Amino acid sequence: MRGGTVPSLRPMVRRPSRVCAGVTLLEVLVALPIMAILMSASSLLLFATLRGLEGRMHAIRTHAEIRRGAVLTRRALAPLRARDLRAVSDSQLEIAEHLTIGILCASVSHTQLVVAWPSAPPGGDGIRSGDLLEFWPRGLDAGTLAPPVERAVRGVASHTGRDALSATCVTGIVSRSIVTVDSIPGALVVGAPVLVRRRQRWLHYRSASAWWIGRRSFDGRQWDGTQPVVGPVNSPHDGGMFVMAWRRDGAAPDQPDSTIILDVTIRRTIPDGGVSSTTSRMPLSGNESSAERPTPDGWSRNVP
Repeated sequence: MRGGTVPSLRPMVRRPSRVCAGVTLLEVLVALPIMAILMSASSLLLFATLRGLEGRMHAIRTHAEIRRGAVLTRRALAPLRARDLRAVSDSQLEIAEHLTIGILCASVSHTQLVVAWPSAPPGGDGIRSGDLLEFWPRGLDAGTLAPPVERAVRGVASHTGRDALSATCVTGIVSRSIVTVDSIPGALVVGAPVLVRRRQRWLHYRSASAWWIGRRSFDGRQWDGTQPVVGPVNSPHDGGMFVMAWRRDGAAPDQPDSTIILDVTIRRTIPDGGVSSTTSRMPLSGNESSAERPTPDGWSRNVP
């Protein structure tokens, strides 16, 4: 064709095909339900994983709490002697807990003593009315011990003077106190240790909808409020706290020189069906001559 282009060599313009558009729309319509199904399955898997992780974290926290309860129980029971055990039931334990050890410095009157404290008592609350003091009437030469004499504390005041005090009551001392008791036993030795004990009750109690193990202290007139120590634990029906004591040698319960075996069990059921449980077994010696070795800087025991 003159002045033109050969028809077969002209560029062809392709228009969108309605068939292709229909196929693409059909693929989208099929993919949407599949994506919804996959997203639902992923969400369910994610929720199940989170629930499992939460359950495992709860189990870890439960095991840690039960272990902490065992540590606190052993710490309170380890220094005790048989006569420090005052009362035992299935879910309650009354003891004369060892608080701290001081040094006898001087006698102010027939009812007042100056006692030095080489270390602060646990918790930092210090000695108070209602606590029990134990004195040893003779010295501790050659490892011999006289039977201790017990007195209840009636009052405590701070002591700041240093006159007429030995170096033992001045050097390395955190504080000193003037302690008032009913009467001072005779033949006390300056520099001898003074053991401070406090009547404590460990009990299994309910608060709101949970069961706890708590502790109460005696102030000389009454028991103070219950302070939670470990929990939550199981109910008494499920053995949240179980206490058992018996004599090692089968002696009668009123024999003071026989060893008492004390078991304290703490238990908590985990929601997934597991159980976290620990039992603290402590031998409380009744032999005064071999079980007690009081020193101004600590309290060591020689349990048979």
